[in-house]
Amino acid sequence: MLPEAMRGQRVLLVEDNPINQEIAVALLGDAGLLVDCAENGLVACRMVEAGAAGYAAVLMDMQMPEMDGLTATRQIRLTHTAEALPIIALTAHAYDDERRACMQAGCAIT
Repeated sequence: MLPEAMRGQRVLLVEDNPINQEIAVALLGDAGLLVDCAENGLVACRMVEAGAAGYAAVLMDMQMPEMDGLTATRQIRLTHTAEALPIIALTAHAYDDERRACMQAGCAIT
């Protein structure tokens, strides 16, 4: 359950698969979040840097074309700290190496 303080907050979902994107938008919206979408890391970096949306968090797929999630996270971390903008890794890989790579890039792992 989403804490009341998070309801109405805007998040950025970075996901290249349209079906995954549709499901995530529905679930996050039902939880009370406002969701913007980016289809790859390059678009996500541009949206974060534009800054107009003031994202509370980024949910970042790790495997995408154009710019992957690790590269995008590293780019965003050049200007936004983890405290200022949490980036939550979304990946089907549960291997320790993958988790470590996500954390080293600046993602939160839950």
